[in-house]
Amino acid sequence: MNIGSGYALTLMLKATEEYMVFYSQEEFDEYIREHNLSEEDYIDGFIHYELPPEKLTI
Repeated sequence: MNIGSGYALTLMLKATEEYMVFYSQEEFDEYIREHNLSEEDYIDGFIHYELPPEKLTI
């Protein structure tokens, strides 16, 4: 698998201050829907990542 660079969506639940990371918008949206969260329940964001060439192969 060659990941290289990209972004991940983050979600922090305000009630518990628990952080989660999602690697697709669909996965993020599904979690929000399944847990019936409103925008007041969480803080969202994103992380841009870039892996060095020696870390690209798994």
